[in-house]
Amino acid sequence: SESNIALYPNPTHNELNIVSDNNIKSIEMFNIFGQRVYQSNVGKTDIKISVSTLPRGNYFVRVNTDKGTITKKVVVE
Repeated sequence: SESNIALYPNPTHNELNIVSDNNIKSIEMFNIFGQRVYQSNVGKTDIKISVSTLPRGNYFVRVNTDKGTITKKVVVE
């Protein structure tokens, strides 16, 4: 079954919260060119990421949990 993952606020300009029903193993964030701009190994069900240093634009956040991987689009303004 697919994890229920929430990313908020979206759009964001300072912090991104990621909350999952399942244990988050790692998080990666990519820009629209496919370049990885953030990577973290987590090991819990919620995390805050600072995005204040990232350029504005669309990003893809790949969340790896015990139940699989989900990719969501996030807008940084």
